[in-house]
Amino acid sequence: MSERGDGAGPVTSLLLLAGGLGSRFGGTKQLADVGPGGAAILDHSIREAGAAGVERIVVVGRSDLDADLRAHLASQHPDLEPVMVHQDAYGPSRARPWGTGHAVVSALSAVDGPVVILNADDHYGPTGICLLYTSPSPRD
Repeated sequence: MSERGDGAGPVTSLLLLAGGLGSRFGGTKQLADVGPGGAAILDHSIREAGAAGVERIVVVGRSDLDADLRAHLASQHPDLEPVMVHQDAYGPSRARPWGTGHAVVSALSAVDGPVVILNADDHYGPTGICLLYTSPSPRD
């Protein structure tokens, strides 16, 4: 399990599910400009999770969206080094993404401690993220 350098316990990851097709939305909803400076919903989630204490960002997306996600994240979060997971690299090839459960399982090798899981195109707000971050594990 990844530990913090200060010995304060395991590193908490934000797992952002950003592999959707946006077919009902009509495009790449997870990167849609909704805020100042071209911020997307996922940018608000990243900032709010960081403020809550989350230290690692893992983004689950599609291979064909990788360059756009990386460019967007670099422009909005220049100091961020997200871990990118391509959901379509896991399991049999398929035209449509397998779904939320598959996205989470696809990222298991990228996380090894507590995880806050959010859809990249839904805003949960700082209170929601804080509650997830501070909630005890079901195993506790």
